[in-house]
Amino acid sequence: MISNDIFIELLTAGLNRRTMPEADVEWDVTVDGRQFDVLVTHKFGMHKVIIAFEVKDKKRAVSVDQIDAFVTKVTDIGANKAVFVSTSGFQSGAIKTAKRHHMDLATSS
Repeated sequence: MISNDIFIELLTAGLNRRTMPEADVEWDVTVDGRQFDVLVTHKFGMHKVIIAFEVKDKKRAVSVDQIDAFVTKVTDIGANKAVFVSTSGFQSGAIKTAKRHHMDLATSS
């Protein structure tokens, strides 16, 4: 049996594969020394779009420090979009910081 956090990561990857069948969807991938739970790369003509996902299955809401750390990872690889998935929600400061960085937040259970 797999852990809940791995299940949610695989579910996130599967949903992206299903909704974007032309995209390259990778699970648990390392880019430039940075680990990403799910990474989606999609080419639109001459343009490449990278969407990075962080998935957290914790008892506590995601903090602003966790959002800041993910912003740094996303910036380091030049991703176009960041999505943070949490099973326990987000602290108010984390929500404000995510909005400032145009990061999507999702809650899964």
